[in-house]
Amino acid sequence: MGVVDRVITERAVFDVCETLRLVELLDGWSLGDVRACTAAAFEVGHEVAEASRI
Repeated sequence: MGVVDRVITERAVFDVCETLRLVELLDGWSLGDVRACTAAAFEVGHEVAEASRI
């Protein structure tokens, strides 16, 4: 049986590791948008954190 290691939604892409890690925001969505509509706890990948400051 396979194991899920990536979740792709209409707003973002998450990697599934020991934790859920946000690795990409899709066009038109901010980090705040994704946090507001995501019930699961997640960490923000380094690249996303840098890009969200731009």
